[in-house]
Amino acid sequence: MRIQGNEKYIVFGAGKSAFGMDKYFSQYYDILGYYDSNESLWGKTFCDKEIFSKSQVIELCRKYPEHLFFIVSPVHENVVTEITEIIKTEFEGKIIDRDVLQNDLMNRKHKENAQHIGEYHVDFARQSAQWTQELVSEVRYWVNRVAKEHSTYHEEYLANIRNLDVKPAKGYHGEKIFNYLKEGSVLMDIGCGAVSRYGSRLPDGSGVNLIAVDSLAHAYRRINDSYAPENNKTVMFGMFEFMAVFFQKNFADVILIENALDHCVDPLKSVIECMQILKPGGILRLYHHRAEALWEGCLGLHKWNMDYNDNKDFII
Repeated sequence: MRIQGNEKYIVFGAGKSAFGMDKYFSQYYDILGYYDSNESLWGKTFCDKEIFSKSQVIELCRKYPEHLFFIVSPVHENVVTEITEIIKTEFEGKIIDRDVLQNDLMNRKHKENAQHIGEYHVDFARQSAQWTQELVSEVRYWVNRVAKEHSTYHEEYLANIRNLDVKPAKGYHGEKIFNYLKEGSVLMDIGCGAVSRYGSRLPDGSGVNLIAVDSLAHAYRRINDSYAPENNKTVMFGMFEFMAVFFQKNFADVILIENALDHCVDPLKSVIECMQILKPGGILRLYHHRAEALWEGCLGLHKWNMDYNDNKDFII
């Protein structure tokens, strides 16, 4: 499926995530308006567009049977699944595939920014102030959606606590890391969250020195003490942008950064700092969702998009 120029869209959801995404959507697509299951919002405006009632949405579906699509703004998969079912059954509507929409948005941004490849500007003071203000929201996320029993990611949280192997339960990384690490190697998981998904045991039974680091380590320690007292894994305090201050040069054999750079004040500086503490020949592995800030509505600490272009350039 490809996005055509004559297509029209209704965004399902008129909340925080939609507000953050609107600056992307409205710039490129013909957004007719919004719909929300909260009836008290019907008839009001959101991002300068109308929030339609259910009957209005049904009428629009009839008016544009071949060219009307729904964009689902919530970011969490369980909510997206629920809304998708509502759209297909109650409205008999069509949904634009999130991967298609994401690729189209990113391709448009790449074309716009092609002449600026290689340029990088960060207002560190402003970004730091903004980052500090959002720290509480990140802590709340880990409490309410991860650590609490029956929360969305609680079982994954427990699995990460119990995992003792270098290879995590959701093994992403290639055999290259296994082949590189040996007994006594230093493996760092930077931006690990409340608990690292990694352990210290290699496939042959030998062990590495696992060091999990996060700028919210003090808060995560309290969360783990409250919700997982059996947890024996520790998280050290350290800030991405100053890793070479917290650790000496040529310190780590392997550094893993997983879906964490979008949380940074300055992602490029953070990568450079990590490279300084990496041993010559060591491995720095970045694993991120494409355009995370876009899909998180630029909410909380999600302020940066990590991406790549057709030339396989890494783009921040």
